[in-house]
Amino acid sequence: MAPLPDLIGNEIATHTDYYKRTGNPAAAWYVFHLCRKHGRVAPAEINKEIDRFTTEIAKRVEHAIQIPPSKIKLHVSARDIGDIFRDGITNPIGTMQKEWRDYWIFSEVLRRVEEYGEQVGEAQAAVARMKGVSLSFETVDQIWKRLKRDG
Repeated sequence: MAPLPDLIGNEIATHTDYYKRTGNPAAAWYVFHLCRKHGRVAPAEINKEIDRFTTEIAKRVEHAIQIPPSKIKLHVSARDIGDIFRDGITNPIGTMQKEWRDYWIFSEVLRRVEEYGEQVGEAQAAVARMKGVSLSFETVDQIWKRLKRDG
């Protein structure tokens, strides 16, 4: 009997590739979480991102504990921490969610074309009508064309 596929390893590899391609910190933190949860070693590029974030937080903590009590209070806001996390990406989790949605839509159109022999336009229309998709045919078509062109 053939061994079962390593689904966790595949998930880690997929999101690590996504992180390497986009620099999206949400993907790095997701991979880090998966690795910790399943006793895996995180890839070096993921550890580098985690180290970047924790180093920036540690710098602020170090500065805060070294300030004499008589000096002004140092305040690190949730916004400051969010800015450190985002690392220049406006909405990392939302961006990742949208991109994964687009990949799912693309793969569903492709599956319908390859497995059912539907024409691309037919498959796009069917996917646009699917429960939970809530996108127009035009949007599905744009996603299809962009991912077909850019991969």
